[in-house]
Amino acid sequence: MSTRQPPETRGQPPVDPGQTPVERGLQPRRSITMTTLALLLTVAEPLGIAFYASSILSTIIDRGGWATFLLGVRLAITGIGVGAGLALWNERPGAAAFARFAVVLTAGGVLLTFLAPTFPNNRPPGTTAPLLFLLLTYYAAWFAYLTRVAQSQSSTR
Repeated sequence: MSTRQPPETRGQPPVDPGQTPVERGLQPRRSITMTTLALLLTVAEPLGIAFYASSILSTIIDRGGWATFLLGVRLAITGIGVGAGLALWNERPGAAAFARFAVVLTAGGVLLTFLAPTFPNNRPPGTTAPLLFLLLTYYAAWFAYLTRVAQSQSSTR
């Protein structure tokens, strides 16, 4: 008689047939929406700010200290977003609330970038308002979704 266990059950206590998968230690599958947001916060936002910063870096000295300060604020907001994305990815407690905070900060950073006269504007005339409206709607949709997720997580506890 062999005491060898299959690889997937080594080191785990015996399973009681009446236990649910969560009680056995298996986690439910991650939501595709939360995975998408985690990837957007950890990959897309930093890439976007990196491309933007590299495009204005040569002219930032001409624009003065205010432009440097605003770029630093955008980089800090992106860093908070990366932290929120990692919290979502690792399914940490409070990750939805942290991501909601990061989404609000990111929307504020976008608003700041669009409206600050120190940042270069290479958009065609008449497109700033509609583009800003679309971006703020995008961030508002993520905020609404994260609010709903945070409320459902707090009601299940």
